[in-house]
Amino acid sequence: MAPCRIYVGQVPAWLLVEKKARGFFDKYGEVTALDIHKDPRDTQAPGFCFVTFADTEAATHATVALQEERARNESQMVARIALARGPARIVTKEENGVDFADKFMHASQKLQLSQATQDDDDDEFFFQSLSQRSSQGAGRRFS
Repeated sequence: MAPCRIYVGQVPAWLLVEKKARGFFDKYGEVTALDIHKDPRDTQAPGFCFVTFADTEAATHATVALQEERARNESQMVARIALARGPARIVTKEENGVDFADKFMHASQKLQLSQATQDDDDDEFFFQSLSQRSSQGAGRRFS
């Protein structure tokens, strides 16, 4: 079976040490990797971790067991199957029937054109105000 990763939140501070965490999660199945996150400034604050189990059954068993412990108020930990994040993508015309890429390009080009004229006007106004200020103070002398 393929390895499966779970997210565990509200992990107590005493369990945010790799040796203790591995011992705790080993009771659900073979742990192949641990990724522990904690607040470096507050050693007593709860943290979170990602636990990778050797197979999907162990990960599912751990998730269900931790949620049942939470329901019985025996633990504050929250467990969920972690989903892999991939790169952002635009849905293609074949998938949805609408070509969002063309709409997106048209909108971005329109936005660039409207910003270009506005930026030019702002720059012109800015430089006019500078030239007026410099000419007003040219004849003054400070003692």
